[in-house]
Amino acid sequence: MSDVLSTLRGAFALLPGGTRRRWLALIPAAVVAALAEMAGAFAVLALVRALLDPASAAALPGLGAPLSPRQLALAVAAVFLLKGALAAAVAAWVGGVHAESVTRLSERVLEAYLRAPWTFHLERRSASLIHRAGRVPEEIARLALQPALALSSETLVIAAMLAALFLAAPLVTLLCIEWGRPGWFVLEPEKQPRTVRFVHDGRRK
Repeated sequence: MSDVLSTLRGAFALLPGGTRRRWLALIPAAVVAALAEMAGAFAVLALVRALLDPASAAALPGLGAPLSPRQLALAVAAVFLLKGALAAAVAAWVGGVHAESVTRLSERVLEAYLRAPWTFHLERRSASLIHRAGRVPEEIARLALQPALALSSETLVIAAMLAALFLAAPLVTLLCIEWGRPGWFVLEPEKQPRTVRFVHDGRRK
C-alpha cells in the first residue's frame, strides 16, 4: 500500500500547482455527487413504501402534511433530475481536468525528451520512445489520478456513513467493520509498471 501511495504522490507532484488545485477541488464535488446518489436511492425507497402503504406516505422536510403517492413520485423525479444534472456537471469537470492533466504531463514528457543527452537517444529506438511518451501521460491520468479521486470521495462518504451509524448503534457498527475487514483488499489499486516507472523517473528529473 505504501508503494501505491508513493506512486500517487509522485503522479500528483508531476502536475503544476493550478492543475493540482483543480483535482483537490473535485473531491468535495464528487462527495456531493455521491451523496446525491444516496438521496436518490432513499427517495426510491420512500416512493415504494408509499405505494405499498399509502397511509404511511412520507412528507418532505418543512411540510406538515404527508404527500400523496403521486406527489411523492413527482418529488422523486425531481430528485433524479437534479442528481443527473449534478452528475453530468461533475463528469464534465472531471473530463476537463483530466484533459488538462494529460496536456501538462505530455509537455513535461516532451521537454524531458528534447533535453535528454544524445546517448539516451542512441541507446533507444525513437519510435518506441515517442509511442510511450504519448501513451503514459494518459495512463497516469486514467489509472492513477482519476481512481485516486474516486477513492478519496468514496472514502469520505463511507466515513460519514460510519460516523452516523456509530452514533446510532456503536456496537453493531464496530461488529460490521470487523466483519468486513477481509474484503478491504479490494481498495488496493492495480499498478501499471510503466506508469510507476514514469512517475519515479519524473520525480528524479
